[in-house]
Amino acid sequence: MILKTFQIFRAGTHRASNGQATTVSLDDLNRMAENYNRSGANAPLVVGHPSESEQPKVPHYGKIRRLFVDGIKLIAQADVTPSFVEAVRAGRFKHVSASLFPPTHPSNPTAGGWSLRHVGFVAIPAVKGMDALSFCESLDFCEYRELPDPADVAKPYDFNEAMREYADPESVKLHDAAIEYQQHFKTSYEEAVFACIRIKRMAEAAPSPEAALADILNAFPI
Repeated sequence: MILKTFQIFRAGTHRASNGQATTVSLDDLNRMAENYNRSGANAPLVVGHPSESEQPKVPHYGKIRRLFVDGIKLIAQADVTPSFVEAVRAGRFKHVSASLFPPTHPSNPTAGGWSLRHVGFVAIPAVKGMDALSFCESLDFCEYRELPDPADVAKPYDFNEAMREYADPESVKLHDAAIEYQQHFKTSYEEAVFACIRIKRMAEAAPSPEAALADILNAFPI
């Protein structure tokens, strides 16, 4: 494992992947970090945002060792697998996204405060104004000022989908292709991302479009 320190979130009002905007204050971040470090939790590093039931089944590429707050930033110290560090450095994953349990969620281990569920590496950014990372490109965050519907307060918040205009075109293409692949082949988002990356590389390496199609159909029969 390689120890990495990087920003995963910041205080402010943000829109989650369920379309809801919610405010996480600086006090919320401090409480989250304090509770996390005291509990000895090991939130995993994953690709995309697996559901609560899927999370134990998908590959984990590291774990968050501890959290601390620097200004309005939530910083993570994480043990990351060397292969995943190289994958991020190679540009396969350009953005990081925190998935949080809200205070009223029944699975929240620290009821009454926000808690970290996992940190996902994603194609589409979510939160504006994040630091550049040593093994990942800078993040964009979509900031909003409206408050969430109280009826949605018990839902997990995955801060990743956000506004597409903040993402670079290649990230949007990869995300869209992965979603289409996932729906067609009934795979996880992670499997779909890696499959699309592989298909893209095969197409780029083939001597002709016909050869590329043959290679892709051979590797991914429909």
